[in-house]
Amino acid sequence: MFSMHFRRFRRLPFPVFALIFFAIAACIGCSKHYLELDKLKKDEIWDPTWAVPLAHSIITSYDILDRFDDDSLIVIDPITGLLALRYSSEVFSVSAEEFIVIPSQNNPAIPVPMGPTTINDVETNGSATITIGDTLPITTGGEKLETITFKDSTRFEYSLFSDVDYAGTLTVSIPDLKDAGGASYSSTVPFTVNESNVGIDKLDLLDGYTWDLTMGGTTTDSFAIFFSITYINGPGTAAPTDILTIDMDLNGVEFRNLTGDIGSPFISTGIDSVRLRIYENATQGQIRYSAPKLIAVFTNTFGAALEITPAVFKASSPVNGATALQDLGSGLGEGVSTQIIASPSMGVPGITTITMDSTNSNLNALLQLSPERIVYDVDVQANPGGGTNSNFVMDTSKLKLDVIAELPLDGWAKGFTKSDTVVYGIPNDSAVSDSTAKELVALTVRLNIDNGFPTDGKVQVYFADSNNTVVDSLFGSGMEFVFLGGIADGTGRVVTHTLKTTDMVIPREKLIALRDSGADRIIVVGEVQTTDAQTGKFVKIFEDYTMELWLGIKAEFEIRMDTRI
Repeated sequence: MFSMHFRRFRRLPFPVFALIFFAIAACIGCSKHYLELDKLKKDEIWDPTWAVPLAHSIITSYDILDRFDDDSLIVIDPITGLLALRYSSEVFSVSAEEFIVIPSQNNPAIPVPMGPTTINDVETNGSATITIGDTLPITTGGEKLETITFKDSTRFEYSLFSDVDYAGTLTVSIPDLKDAGGASYSSTVPFTVNESNVGIDKLDLLDGYTWDLTMGGTTTDSFAIFFSITYINGPGTAAPTDILTIDMDLNGVEFRNLTGDIGSPFISTGIDSVRLRIYENATQGQIRYSAPKLIAVFTNTFGAALEITPAVFKASSPVNGATALQDLGSGLGEGVSTQIIASPSMGVPGITTITMDSTNSNLNALLQLSPERIVYDVDVQANPGGGTNSNFVMDTSKLKLDVIAELPLDGWAKGFTKSDTVVYGIPNDSAVSDSTAKELVALTVRLNIDNGFPTDGKVQVYFADSNNTVVDSLFGSGMEFVFLGGIADGTGRVVTHTLKTTDMVIPREKLIALRDSGADRIIVVGEVQTTDAQTGKFVKIFEDYTMELWLGIKAEFEIRMDTRI
């Protein structure tokens, strides 16, 4: 209820009071040259009164609720027209890069000595080729990787150092590292006679390459690599102890996707909060919905089952405090572990939906706070059951929690207060002189509201200076009711409108005092409650409800003719 009732209550007073103060400024600023005073009798007091209608408006349910997006207001009963608010917000998300980090790979240097056989073959045949292979591991953070497809930041770098007196070529081959077309990685670099150990560096970007790390399905985190070195005879003379050294690194590792067993990594979101826009600017009050729902939708695009445990999950209000979400059968609550299903295949999310209502959670207690924020600190663990798992992760994988609140406007609300400040600026120049202001006896602003909503509303207006120091108020006796709720039948539907007339009298002395005090803004404080909310009576808001408003102003003057000639 609150969300509907208070938006328009916030919207209506400010244009109304803006009009009031424009009219006040105009009346105070009336100058004598507008009157043909030489044609009036002297030594008489005239008491003219001006009455001017300022505004007439009919407000509907949709006008009052226009603070929300179009898809936030829904009709949940097309036959009766009962309204509800639906509001959604993303609470948190956990990305792939937070879960899986593949470190750079720095492998030990591989020395390849010449040996007498190779020297003999070069000198006999003019060239010789040495081929050696090795099986190397991939270092991970505990994952057992089967395949990994790289992004463009991944760099395979190797360096060659030689003190061999022959020139030649080095070819590096990794059969199970293949590009998008299926061709295995192979890279060849030439080297020259090198008597001073000057190195040759080679860098290849592995964007789109996929690496099979299973060695033919027999293991994980491993790969075979082959080096083919061809020496060409030259003028120099090599020695059997001469060495060619190969140094390899894999840097800037980022993946497009990977498969294998990612283990059971554990991360925490850390303490954070998300704002609930439907309750912003509410300073106090209580609310009760007859049948509220809070739907938690977990979207998981990790190819792994997840478990979330909210260490903190509270609805929080700066005025009304904080209350933790309790699991009374819903499966979600502070300190409760909840299982999140895995994505069945790449690009297809796994959806886990939990619906909370007044029967399986303490949702009503949370909503009665009029919470401005959800405060959370959530622990997330993959593969909570341990064991051996077949997982996949994409660079776009994430776990996301969206919360959808569906609030039928059927219930009660009381004591809700909203406030805002409007700068209006009473003129303080020669047009508003003391002598001119004395002509004005009083301003009376009349507000008629014919209310077809089941809500009562009252208001107080404070006048303040530029430091927001209050110098006066419109109503001396406290907050004033400006509309009263329509009369509802036994089903909670309003069947009779209620008309309320409010006269706001501002005497001349107050206007002058406001001008002299430097008041340049008003602070409007409004309070609304549904009809008979103190007794716990439920009311309903239907789409055909209306409120009609008339605003007029009356200015009373006293003009002494002998002082004006």
